[in-house]
Amino acid sequence: MRGLSGKRVIVTGGGSGIGRAVCERFGEEGAEVAVFDLNEEGAQETARIIQGSGGKAQAFKADITDRGQVDKAVAEFEAGGPIDVLVNNAGWDEIKPFLDTDAGLWKKVIDINLYGNRSFQGVPVSACLIRRVVAGSGPPRPSTAGDLPTARGRSCG
Repeated sequence: MRGLSGKRVIVTGGGSGIGRAVCERFGEEGAEVAVFDLNEEGAQETARIIQGSGGKAQAFKADITDRGQVDKAVAEFEAGGPIDVLVNNAGWDEIKPFLDTDAGLWKKVIDINLYGNRSFQGVPVSACLIRRVVAGSGPPRPSTAGDLPTARGRSCG
């Protein structure tokens, strides 16, 4: 992960586990990290860890299954500049025997792990950066994706 200094990053589920490690790594590379998590205390702790190491981070309480909460947190972070990277890391499960599960558990798992990511559809992440990351090194590869406006009418094409 190089070349991320000054980039603005959102990481969902950044309050603990893999998400926290991802946030810390982005912070080490000089990115400004928005830590999104349902667990506000965990998100704040991750932000403090990054800040304590000299990095920039903000914590946001956001339930990814609630589009209104996501939009509010994204808008607050975006007020500081464009968003360059989005890491949809949040996920959840309750480990138990299949026969002990019920429809409520399955709904929660699907709402978080599947539909939760759709809450970020239309977030104006820099299409130019995505194209560079996906294409890898070397000359730019033609793509119509950069010509498509985001939900907020932006384009880098």
